Amino acid sequence: MSQKDDNTDDDFGLFRDAVQGVKKLRQDTIVQQPNRNKKQKEAKRSNREAKDAEFYFSDEFVPHLSDEGPTRYARDDVSTYEVKRLRRGVYVPMCPRHARHDATRSKT
Repeated sequence: MSQKDDNTDDDFGLFRDAVQGVKKLRQDTIVQQPNRNKKQKEAKRSNREAKDAEFYFSDEFVPHLSDEGPTRYARDDVSTYEVKRLRRGVYVPMCPRHARHDATRSKT
């Protein structure tokens, strides 16, 4: 026998000594879920469709406006002409500093 064969026999012997008394691992098994019945799938689908139909959502917006024309937010004692002037932008907004100045000037 050659030197190489002796080393191989020694390696196997060492391995056998090292694994002596070790128990073999039990293989884990994966239990596959059984396929669902087609009737069960159909029942679930019909339940889901019924729930979806209950809460129907449409992205088509349909506002509930009066037939009299566009909605206006004005008190009853304010002229509709003032609302029109606001819409057209006739009134220029003032910064707070100028508004205070005008308020004090109008009091005198």
